[in-house]
Amino acid sequence: MSVAAAAAAGRLGGVCGPTRAAQEQGLIETTESASGAQVVIGLAPSGDTGVKVTDVGGGGRQVPVVSRVYEVTDGAPSAVTLTDSSGKQITRRVAGLSKPAASAPAGSPTP
Repeated sequence: MSVAAAAAAGRLGGVCGPTRAAQEQGLIETTESASGAQVVIGLAPSGDTGVKVTDVGGGGRQVPVVSRVYEVTDGAPSAVTLTDSSGKQITRRVAGLSKPAASAPAGSPTP
């Protein structure tokens, strides 16, 4: 799902913070595809042309940055590493999607 499609579908959560911080240090958001697969999208700092993705198992790969936006649609990402305009690397943990709790059995007391 593209960033625009996710936004149009109301699938992006809120991201708060100063615009300048996002421009300089990037940002990351986690959502899911229509099939329930985790999707990571974000804004890369100015000048960053590739984002390194580290998977839960330790493997890594580069994903392209297009118009400062990157999208990870496969694997099990646990972190992304962005590079700011000074060359400093910024590693951010990818938050896993929380699954809703199972419903209580019918007739059970509720707190």
